[in-house]
Amino acid sequence: MKPGEGLLFIHPALGRLPYRWISHGRDAENKPLPLVLFLHGAGERGSDNHRQLSHFIPELLEKAEGQGLAFHLLAPQCPENAQWVETDWSAPGHKMPNQPSRALALVMALLETWRQRPDVNPARVVLAGISMGGYGVWDLAARRREWFSAAIPICGGGDPSHAETLSSLPLWAFHGDRDEEVPVHRTLEMIQAIRARGGNPRMTIFPGGGHDAWNPALRTPGLIAWMLESTKG
Repeated sequence: MKPGEGLLFIHPALGRLPYRWISHGRDAENKPLPLVLFLHGAGERGSDNHRQLSHFIPELLEKAEGQGLAFHLLAPQCPENAQWVETDWSAPGHKMPNQPSRALALVMALLETWRQRPDVNPARVVLAGISMGGYGVWDLAARRREWFSAAIPICGGGDPSHAETLSSLPLWAFHGDRDEEVPVHRTLEMIQAIRARGGNPRMTIFPGGGHDAWNPALRTPGLIAWMLESTKG
């Protein structure tokens, strides 16, 4: 896997955020490409600006190349003792904080800058995340629904009271039903709440699956094409 370019985002009020920017392939007509924002899990926190590439990304790049799909990838790294969403991951539920965590606020500021690049298609910005990053997907999608063409929360949890906001967002959620770190009902309750408000999200639950639902998720037929071909309506 090509590691892409290691960069450092500096915000005058919020601080610093290391991130990777990977441009994978190119459009035959040189058109702007989709952008995937990936939020990693708790085990990849730090400041080395590399650990966040450990999961999901290598297989995503490999499978996208096999399908001839080009895109940009933005992969920030959460600081060691921070969280994308400040909540207990094993809790039966949580309310979305009024303000994002500092780490997620940095991601929002970073994305606001990069989504305006001329080589990025702003109508095709995909949000994906695993575990702690799955929580980040639910949270960020609810705060900035208008930014995204699709969202893929994997083994995370959100606040069902924001289901109305999420009901218009193309969304595909994944979870293992034997997950001992984040209860599977965290995904089930979000999908049920969104459907109750007229949304049509997709959901795949892996029977007997543990916490690492990102591995079978990436092997799900049609997922990668679905996410990279999504367009804001």
